[in-house]
Amino acid sequence: MRVRRAWFFGVAGLAIMTAAAGCSSRAGEKTQHTSLPGLTPERLEALRASAIRGAASLGETHPTDGIVVATTQHAVFRAEPAGPKVDGPDFKVYVVAFTGHLTAYRGTRPPGTTPPTGRFAYAIHRADTLAVTDSGLLEEPFDLEPLGPHVALDLHDAERQVAITDTEMYLRAGNARPSAYRISRATRVKPSLWRVEVTARRAPGAGGQARHSCFTIRLDRFYVHTSPTDNVSSRGIETRKRGCP
Repeated sequence: MRVRRAWFFGVAGLAIMTAAAGCSSRAGEKTQHTSLPGLTPERLEALRASAIRGAASLGETHPTDGIVVATTQHAVFRAEPAGPKVDGPDFKVYVVAFTGHLTAYRGTRPPGTTPPTGRFAYAIHRADTLAVTDSGLLEEPFDLEPLGPHVALDLHDAERQVAITDTEMYLRAGNARPSAYRISRATRVKPSLWRVEVTARRAPGAGGQARHSCFTIRLDRFYVHTSPTDNVSSRGIETRKRGCP
């Protein structure tokens, strides 16, 4: 079962800094690396952000078995069971993958049919730009580790990061006056509901004092469209307060 370009946000459309990855179930059996060629900590965080958002769009806020593999696109296509035909120019990529209980809600399917499901998802990112060139959802994982050096990612905080990510996207999409801000706290209220505190600095000339906003984000209701213009549904914002307690 394969879903192409159906669930990962492009890195350029992300408004945060995180991203998970996934892997085959044998991640600990082979040589582990502490870094990958050309993958700075900042770029690794961008991949982590993309994967966490991808997992959330597949209905999984606790992805496991995170992995990033440095390889080439043709090598991935050859390794994937029933993968696409290998043609066109080859190039260096990072494959980001994870496992979980996954449903391709946004995948193309005949009317009246249920969305595809699977346990293993991956995305192929160009090594030079981190743009996503392909993605897949499979019932069973295929072994990525022989394709090149790899690093494992800790995804235990993915649900919290989704809440932070959604808040960042909400603010970046014009729902608050542009200013320097940071997510200072994210507290889980109950399943799929997070309270997030934002601290922002006033624009120059406005006193330079910090102002605060509190959002309660319902993860299963928040969505973002990234093209052709950013539009954000406020249905995911349960409450908003000025001046957090």
